[in-house]
Amino acid sequence: MESIGAKLKSIRKQRGLTLRALGKAANVSHSFIADIESGRSNPSLDTLDALAKALNVSITDIIRDTDYENRQEAIDLAEAILEENVMFDGEPLSLTPEERQSILEFVKTAIKLINQKETKE
Repeated sequence: MESIGAKLKSIRKQRGLTLRALGKAANVSHSFIADIESGRSNPSLDTLDALAKALNVSITDIIRDTDYENRQEAIDLAEAILEENVMFDGEPLSLTPEERQSILEFVKTAIKLINQKETKE
């Protein structure tokens, strides 16, 4: 299993793209992509969406099968997303603090269930 950054790098290399080519296609700086791939930075949802589209995959394809230690990245990413002005289909998504908390709790619960399932296997 991999981190989000390692998974992104793996998909990028499978597609035969350089950092610069992916950056140009996603309108994201190649140095920021390198920081994501190395684990120095976490992408926002908008950045993750742009990268996924440029790679012709879904966001789920990028974050699926990350290892247990790096699931904290998913929680951190969800928290960062919920603190920002989130865009959905190009429109600002207005969330109440309660809705933001519900989404974060959902992410934490999903990760907990994944961990329980893997423990049984």
